[in-house]
Amino acid sequence: MDKANKNPNNEIKLLRKRIAVLEKLNAHYKDMENKISEARAYAENIVSTVTQPLIIMNGDLRVISANHSFYKTFKVNPKETENKFIYDLGNRQWDIPQLRRSLKEIITKKNTIDDYEIEHKFETIGRKIMLLNARRIPPTPARARIILLAIEDITERQKTQKEITVNLEKRVKIRTKQLDAVNIKLQEKISELEIFNKAAINRELKMIKLEAEIKMLRKKIK
Repeated sequence: MDKANKNPNNEIKLLRKRIAVLEKLNAHYKDMENKISEARAYAENIVSTVTQPLIIMNGDLRVISANHSFYKTFKVNPKETENKFIYDLGNRQWDIPQLRRSLKEIITKKNTIDDYEIEHKFETIGRKIMLLNARRIPPTPARARIILLAIEDITERQKTQKEITVNLEKRVKIRTKQLDAVNIKLQEKISELEIFNKAAINRELKMIKLEAEIKMLRKKIK
């Protein structure tokens, strides 16, 4: 039995089988790698077409990639962004307590964050009001868990809304003053009419009394 196992032909056959298995595994891994690369390229192409800033992170909150809009908005480049911990980006300008809380929630509790508003002074672009939307994409055998973070700058929108509100409040104040002035004039007119009416009533009463006195005197004369 030992001699049969040590037969060179048997060893060659076993090696060939082993090589075939390894080649099959290698082909499978290459196929998986190609599919992952294709999926990633497809996702990145979609991400690049999104007009608002978008970041793709792994489960540890390290940036896998970001779209052109993100780099343009925050005046950064891929080299100083990719593979970096999100809170370390841009000289730690993303180390925002509100952002930490929201991302902690999406990792531990929720799958989404919808319209979460933060206000922060960024080193590169100044004070901004941002609206955050995030999605946690569950992992698969071919893909680790990833998190999509979309960022919308609503600073100008908020500014415009504030200006509209301020202008409306001013118009309401002006209109209120006008109405108050009209109301004062009406009150004055009512007071004048009441005085006139009172005087008219008094005059009428006096005339009635006078007429009665005249009648009485005429009777005495007769």
